This record gives sequence, C-alpha cells and structure tokens, in this order.
Amino acid sequence: MLKVVLNLLILLVIISFTNILHAKTLDQKKEDLKKIYKAGGISKVEYEKGKEFLENLENKDKKKKRKQEFSLGNKKKIKSKKDKKEEKKSEITQKKLMNLVK
Repeated sequence: MLKVVLNLLILLVIISFTNILHAKTLDQKKEDLKKIYKAGGISKVEYEKGKEFLENLENKDKKKKRKQEFSLGNKKKIKSKKDKKEEKKSEITQKKLMNLVK
C-alpha cells in the first residue's frame, strides 16, 4: 500500500514539473512558478530567482527578434577607406575644373 502511494506521489511530482517545462509562453511559466511558490513547493528566494530568470529570457528574446529583423529598403552603404579617398579626389578635381571654368 505504501509503495502505491509513494509511486503515485512521485508520478504527480513528475507531471507537475513537466507542465512547467512545457508551458507555451513565458506568462504561463510565471503563473506556474507563482502557483508552486504559493503551494509551498519553493522558497521565496527561489521564486524571486526564477522570476528574474524568466524576465531575462523575455529580454533576450526581444533582442534576438530585433537582430533578426531586416528591411528590403535602401540601406546606407558603409564606405571603405578606399571609397572615401576616391570621393575626396573626385571632389578636388571637380573644384579645380570649376575654378578653371570661371
């Protein structure tokens, strides 16, 4: 009888932890964490650390989304040193030509 109750208890604990791990959104994970804290399954320190960890995950996800975004519009071309030198030379020659024409 004791083995049956013990096995049932272990099964319930495993099921509760798998629900936390397989929650679909961060909000659901936060709610599950809060429920465990209220039920006395974890201490306040563990609850706070878990909550902070989930918030950090949320921030990391936002940063990743920003990095993955791109636009097909006109992008500013990054000029190399060579391009800058050529641009300066062309400006100087244009100025010289304008001075000759005047």
